[in-house]
Amino acid sequence: MRKIIYSISLLLINMCLGGCEQNTSYTQTLLQIDSLMKANETDNAYNLLENVYDGCISGGSNNEKMRANYLMGWVYSVKGEAPQAMSYYLKASDYGDTARDDCDLRLLSRIHAQMAYLYMQEEAPGNALVEMDITDRIARKSGETLMIINNLEQKANAYRALDMTDSSLIIRQEVSELYMKHGYEQQSARALGPAIGFLLKKGDCALAKDYMDQYEAHSGLFDEDGQMQEGLENYYALKSSYYLQTGRLDSAEHFARKSLQTGEPNNTEEGYMALLKLYQAQGQKDSIAKYALLAYETNQAIYQEMNSETLQRMQALYNYSRSQQTAEENKHEADTFRFWLIFAGATVVLLTLLILWALNHYKNEQKAIKKQFADIQQEKSDLEELMSKNDNRHSTEIEEKEMTIKAMDTELQKYKKNKLYINIAAATAAINAAAIMKTFKNKAKGEGGAPSFDEWNELSQLVNEQLPHFIPALQERYPAISPAETEICLLVRLHFSNAQIATLLNRTESAVSKSKERLLEKVFPGVIGGAREFAQKLQVLG
Repeated sequence: MRKIIYSISLLLINMCLGGCEQNTSYTQTLLQIDSLMKANETDNAYNLLENVYDGCISGGSNNEKMRANYLMGWVYSVKGEAPQAMSYYLKASDYGDTARDDCDLRLLSRIHAQMAYLYMQEEAPGNALVEMDITDRIARKSGETLMIINNLEQKANAYRALDMTDSSLIIRQEVSELYMKHGYEQQSARALGPAIGFLLKKGDCALAKDYMDQYEAHSGLFDEDGQMQEGLENYYALKSSYYLQTGRLDSAEHFARKSLQTGEPNNTEEGYMALLKLYQAQGQKDSIAKYALLAYETNQAIYQEMNSETLQRMQALYNYSRSQQTAEENKHEADTFRFWLIFAGATVVLLTLLILWALNHYKNEQKAIKKQFADIQQEKSDLEELMSKNDNRHSTEIEEKEMTIKAMDTELQKYKKNKLYINIAAATAAINAAAIMKTFKNKAKGEGGAPSFDEWNELSQLVNEQLPHFIPALQERYPAISPAETEICLLVRLHFSNAQIATLLNRTESAVSKSKERLLEKVFPGVIGGAREFAQKLQVLG
């Protein structure tokens, strides 16, 4: 028996040590892959990631699993394969538990930020805003100031996509001020760029001019001659609009034609529209007809291209083949099957040994209790015999017998307090049959209002009588437990559901679930899990 236990112990220790060595190598390798991605070496990063991904998912820590999936999502995002990218980002977010002290919050905030970016790319700003809200909460918890501001700026883009221009404008003004407050002058100026178009549409030329001056002077997007950085020349069309509204028609035409020089479709369309508005203001009918047609044709070409690309992306995103995903999961499972088979076998053997030991220990306990009880009865019988003689000569012997019986009775009570002695099934049946338990079940249905102070006391007394070790064990594990937390533990031990507990305590189900998760950390530190695991562990106490 001892040899078997020793062999199994060695096997489990080797597994744990092997896991620890792997975890270290996973972290180092994943950080190396992260560096490759930042250096735009996507292919090299992907090849290296493929070699470690399966092992990391089967044997890595939660943070390593989260980073591995995040990097895989990043790779597919760069490759333009949005469905696969979103799939891996979702997997990565599943490993992020913000309630755990060791959770990598900085990484988790970036995962949700990338999911928001993908939703924006797929023209789903509503979904993007949901991810941005999550990003904000996590970034605030980790104290990432720049991430908070950057995420807020992305919210402005989402509101713009939803045609909520006033909200977008307010946010951009706030973002610019926040960037400046924390010393990011360029970002502060750049945040004002998209707001210029909003202001011109509203006719607020004065504020638009102020933003234009800051944008040109501090954004770092213009050269010494005032030329716009390549790819952002649509700004010239905005400037043309400003000059048109302020009556400077020559300047308006100059910047409108400058927008056309790039040949980029979006810039071309905006340049044509700027010239159209200019000639409308001048009343030149031939030019109006010409540029109206050019603007229309360019717009149609852009729309057709965008529509085609959008449909392809959306179809790929929402019709992502489940069979492909299943194949990937099966591959991961096949690579780890042998390990888990060995581990499961060792676990079964170990559990069998523990059960045999527990049964043997239980039998020994019962024998000890019976022997102790028999000895007490014998001592009592001897005492009665001595006392019946009514002889003062035996007074000393009677006192000794009484002391012996008292000591043996104390020892018997210690045996009875042992949880192996308690018949859990019988105790549970007695509790369920009690009137106070029926009262609580009715109140859990919303009948009769919340339990009174006396009713709580009666329930606690019932549990103490039937499961005398439960509350002491709870207090031993968590000495600072509050009355409210004790009430939750009692109800969980008595198999009340989250909905029933919420009714009895006048709380929401989500609040009850979170309380269970917090109590799991306090009562059973080191145990990984949530509300379900807490309920299971609590039964072990009694």
